[in-house]
Amino acid sequence: MVEETLAGRGDRLKAIAIATDVFGRGLDFDAMNDPVVRIEAGRLRRALERYYLLSASDDPVIIDIPKGTYTPTFTRREGAMVARTGC
Repeated sequence: MVEETLAGRGDRLKAIAIATDVFGRGLDFDAMNDPVVRIEAGRLRRALERYYLLSASDDPVIIDIPKGTYTPTFTRREGAMVARTGC
C-alpha cells in the first residue's frame, strides 16, 4: 500500500486489486462474499495504531490507513527531524 501510494498509484488501491495482487484471489473476487481485504486492513490499522502508541514515539512520520479507504496517509510529527541521505 505504501509503495503504491508513494509511486502515485494510491487511487488504484481497491479491494479487488489488493485481493488479486496480495491474496492471490481470482478476478472474480467478490468483496461481499470474501471479507479478507477488509479483515486484514482492519488488522493492519490496529497494528499501526499499537505500534505508534507503544514503540514509535520518536518516528518522524506517522503512517495511517483511514477507515473507508486502503490508501495510507503520511503525517510528519511536530518537531521531528527527518534524516536525509545522499547528495
